[in-house]
Amino acid sequence: MSFEYWVAAVEGGLELANVELTSKQIETIASAVEGSFENYSTGTGRDCIPNPYKTELDDLKRSSRKNVETLEEQHRRSAKDYQDTIYRLHCRIDDLQNTIGELRRQI
Repeated sequence: MSFEYWVAAVEGGLELANVELTSKQIETIASAVEGSFENYSTGTGRDCIPNPYKTELDDLKRSSRKNVETLEEQHRRSAKDYQDTIYRLHCRIDDLQNTIGELRRQI
């Protein structure tokens, strides 16, 4: 916020209180109020206390990532098992075709 904002805020408060000060005095008070506002979150701990919504969201993201990794690993294992099964079936088909060929030659 601009310094003029703080000057206007102080002037408004002084007007409501029917207090008259010089421009220099108003600027001094405005400067102090501005500095106080800049340190508000530090003084109240607002920046130091974790936001519970952000904490929950971070936990959910972490959990989701772990679940996705687990599912991907299960998928990789299943795909590998299916590939192995298909390979064994192809080998078995080849063996059966060879056996059929041998039986035909024998007839």
